[in-house]
Amino acid sequence: MRFLLVLGLFFFVFSCTAANLVGSEPVPKVRLDSRKKVALVGFHPYSTSTVGVKLDGWINSPCKSVISQKYGTDLKSAFFKGRRNVPSDHRAAYPLSSQVVSPLSWGEPISKFPSTTWEENIPEENIKDFIEFSYKHLAAGALPDICEVLDWDASSKSFRLKKRNVDYFVVGFFTPVFWRPTFVGAVSFAVSFPFSFLSLGILPTVWQKQTDSFFRVYDSKLNVVKNLETKNSFWTISALWVFPSDRSKVVEEFSYDPPAWEKDVEELDRAWRPE
Repeated sequence: MRFLLVLGLFFFVFSCTAANLVGSEPVPKVRLDSRKKVALVGFHPYSTSTVGVKLDGWINSPCKSVISQKYGTDLKSAFFKGRRNVPSDHRAAYPLSSQVVSPLSWGEPISKFPSTTWEENIPEENIKDFIEFSYKHLAAGALPDICEVLDWDASSKSFRLKKRNVDYFVVGFFTPVFWRPTFVGAVSFAVSFPFSFLSLGILPTVWQKQTDSFFRVYDSKLNVVKNLETKNSFWTISALWVFPSDRSKVVEEFSYDPPAWEKDVEELDRAWRPE
């Protein structure tokens, strides 16, 4: 009997496939007819690795080095308690280079706007606020984005804003970096999992995950123009008969796959337009 139970559990765990119910690919937005240039900073999905795994080249510039010495080198991390025969794992989340910006009708990745020199007369408080806002939400994971906008001036021992031909910087940080259920989602999982297990995956396990993202609009001098926090959710289903598309397939076990953040970005697009 015990052997059959173990065999059933093995079959259940390794046979069920999960899918995120994130809808179809969004229709490309008609680009807003605006003369204002908007540089998009952040908006990165995440991948995760076991804490202690070295990320080569992560702190590879004076800007990143100086900031990390003051604010820390730790990435956002979380401990995932294992089950019987499943080891516990302490994971760290780091942002990927890709950006989830297709739902926007304005703006371009900051990489499309080359920097020339440094801006003059930028208040020190503006620069400090930009760094601290970024670190608050992403810790050292924000370093690549911060140093895309700022540079370290060794002669004056201060940070300088890189000069670009832009009118606004729009910064986006997706949270939580590790997936988190809503209250309804946690209850749904607790109710559906036993039935799914006993049916060997014929009945589905369902749960709802939440997103809570933060956006900030700066003008070209790093003055804050607008703050926006968005809260959304989506469902995940797991069963033997689930055959997800490439878009809905659950790839990132501990964090979120890129389509999960699209509702947050769409909300930003509705809430603010460059004028």
